[in-house]
Amino acid sequence: MQIHKYLVICSCVIFILFGHVNCMKFKKILKHKGDGSEDNEHSKFRRVDYPNGDHYEGYFRNNEKNGNGTLILDNGTKYVGQFKDGYFHGKGTMLWTSGERYEGIFKKGEKTKDGVYYFPDGTKYVGTFKGDLFNGEGVMTWKNGDRYEGTFVNGQRAGSAIYTFANGRKYVGKFKEGKFNGNGVQSWPNGDRYEGIFKGGEKTEDGVYFFLDGMTYVGTFKGDLFNGQGIMIWNTGDWYNGTFVNGERMGNGTYTFADGRKYVGEFNNGQFHGKGVQTWPNGDRFEGIFRNGEKTKDGVYYLPYGIKYMGEYKNGRFDGQGVQTWPSGGRYEGSFVDGEITGNGTYTFADGGKYVGEFNNGLFHGKGVQTWPDGNRFEGIFKNDEKTKDGVYYLPDGRKYVGEYKNGRLEGQGIMTWTNGDRYEGSFLYGERTGSGTSTLSSGEKYVGEFKNDQINGRGVQTWPNGDRYEGVFINGEKTKNGVYYFPNGAEYVGPYNNNGRFDGQGIMTWTNGDRGEKYVGEFKNGQFHGKGVQTWPSGDRYEGTFVNGERTGNVVSAFGNGDAKTPSSISSFFSTSAPLQTSSSSSNDRSILDKIADELRHAKHVLAITGAGISADSGLPTYRGIGGLYSDGKETDDGMAIEDALSGPTMRRRPDICWKYIHQIELACRAAKPNAAHETLVAFESKFPHFAVLTQNIDGLHRVAGSKNLIEIHGNIQQLFCTSCGHDIYVNSFEGMKIPPKCQRCGSLVRPRVVLFGEMLPIRAITQLHEFMSKGLDAVISIGTTSVFPYIAKPVVDAARNNAVTIEINPGETEVSDVVRYRLRERAAIVLPELLKRLS
Repeated sequence: MQIHKYLVICSCVIFILFGHVNCMKFKKILKHKGDGSEDNEHSKFRRVDYPNGDHYEGYFRNNEKNGNGTLILDNGTKYVGQFKDGYFHGKGTMLWTSGERYEGIFKKGEKTKDGVYYFPDGTKYVGTFKGDLFNGEGVMTWKNGDRYEGTFVNGQRAGSAIYTFANGRKYVGKFKEGKFNGNGVQSWPNGDRYEGIFKGGEKTEDGVYFFLDGMTYVGTFKGDLFNGQGIMIWNTGDWYNGTFVNGERMGNGTYTFADGRKYVGEFNNGQFHGKGVQTWPNGDRFEGIFRNGEKTKDGVYYLPYGIKYMGEYKNGRFDGQGVQTWPSGGRYEGSFVDGEITGNGTYTFADGGKYVGEFNNGLFHGKGVQTWPDGNRFEGIFKNDEKTKDGVYYLPDGRKYVGEYKNGRLEGQGIMTWTNGDRYEGSFLYGERTGSGTSTLSSGEKYVGEFKNDQINGRGVQTWPNGDRYEGVFINGEKTKNGVYYFPNGAEYVGPYNNNGRFDGQGIMTWTNGDRGEKYVGEFKNGQFHGKGVQTWPSGDRYEGTFVNGERTGNVVSAFGNGDAKTPSSISSFFSTSAPLQTSSSSSNDRSILDKIADELRHAKHVLAITGAGISADSGLPTYRGIGGLYSDGKETDDGMAIEDALSGPTMRRRPDICWKYIHQIELACRAAKPNAAHETLVAFESKFPHFAVLTQNIDGLHRVAGSKNLIEIHGNIQQLFCTSCGHDIYVNSFEGMKIPPKCQRCGSLVRPRVVLFGEMLPIRAITQLHEFMSKGLDAVISIGTTSVFPYIAKPVVDAARNNAVTIEINPGETEVSDVVRYRLRERAAIVLPELLKRLS
């Protein structure tokens, strides 16, 4: 702390001046004998020179100087004034060769308080004397405007007094030997003041220095500056306990901030400088070397959860080149900007994976190369931690992928090529070929259609270079009987296939091109007629019997018209095998009951709709059971725990980074989703029924976006955040650009979404809403896209069924309430609900 440099140290000048006063003695004038004895009855004027060199001009009476006169002493001192009985007595002026003079009243040779003592430099004294010294009460003023009013003892300022400086400073207190000594208060024009004990003109540690702005200092002084050990407290609540040198924090000390931060270490010129340790309320800690208030690279910054940083700083934040490590084994080395990993650097994963390239705000962003221990490699452009289509993903077996990504996986539209020339172009999901796509093999074979789980699955068309073609349904890469195999010569086959893709089982082959019209209906094996079968020709010829490896054999049930055998010796010329790939199937059910449902609902007044993940399926969200629908098979997460544990209240408190990781994945899945026809239909239902509410387990907020007004979000809303410390509410449209886990901008504490995590209680407000709505009675309950595994979700359906209310379930699969409801619609909500609305209208 820089102490007021402008304080003028006047004490020394004052003390020197008083020393001059003290050493100045008023020479006592003794009676001169024989100076007027010849006439001592009457006053007479005489001039007398004394043997000692004194000279007197004035009046005598009774042989003594009496009346007005002038006495000049041998040392040059001169007195002009009144005498009585040989003493200075009455009004007079005494002048010294030094230039000092006293003008006023003398009494028996002594100066009195009824006069003024003048010094050559303009200093004046008015007060009492004892002998030639200032003694008792007096006032001394200086030419520069300083003023002392108080007690003098033997020419020295001593006792209680007030000293006022010309610049506005003031001291009120005790003096000793001309210096501030004892209890006193010193104040400055700027409002600063010191209250306490002075010693030898100096402030001591037995006092408090108050600044106008509310700061205080308690400690030792040297002159007007803080020196030695002391404590300084700021009006902000900050305080320092340590060493001061010439008014500045210097040496070892402890600085504690009002917000809980603390620094223990060395100081220089008021700044952290040298070896020290700084700590933060959130658990952050830096140990190392500081320079001019800044942390340096010669130290270690410890963050919560075992994270460490070593590197450069700017304005207290990580800035420049540095290394950050994680307890999991992760390590980053490279550029930091304003506390964030930004610029070029290298991140090494605990498992040996590595990313080398550009970063922005802690995310892979820009040009980079990521490698995995298994040999996978991506080279190209990253955006917000995601690989983009502007790059190439290399697999260890030589495959290459160029396309879209989601959550680090191959997902969206893309192209994959193999070293042998094979190529796939189409849709990917969770890193596998899923959806519509085209697979072209180097041999010339080609498949266009549906894929699932990296195989041909679903409906598609496969062609071969020789002209063969199969159109139909595939399962796990294999052709099925639900399709037609076409040969270039016009032959067609419908039937099952074996694992090698050859005709196998009961099938039909026909020839339709040209003048041919043969047909075979019967058993096949390994691509040939084999077993019982019937072969016919357009001519009417017909063979019915047994075939072995394509040849007729055994008893003939029905022979050809002319006895000729027209069956080809083998069917293999019409067939060639295919390569494996996959898809999905959908089911529908009879909607005739919609009219019955509509008739019953027309009489309903209180209707409750209960929705689960299934209603959002047509918005592109997964329908798997569990929060966010991300996990359904019970497998552990990447962090070695069940998803129920990762997304739990205790984990949010102990390891918010893990809990937020999966909350972020849920939000990513919800971010691009929009309300579908089912959401919009439920909004329209609000005008169809006098009392209508939606009870939803979904946290995606799609009902709210669609416009539902009477909405009960029993599990919360992922877009509504709040501070776990100060309770500050924050609403966000998405988590994009948000640092995970986020901190409160008001108090710096952890922020979390207002959703129900595993192990947490349901929100009282939502439960109250549901109870109040159900207390009025339910005429109908519609369960939509939920498995109803939670009791509070199943209960409204069960209660309504017991009360003979209309109960409807819309769900493609079986649920906990399927056997309870009156109507079951095995269809997607986005299809059924609009149809139901039409009938209600």
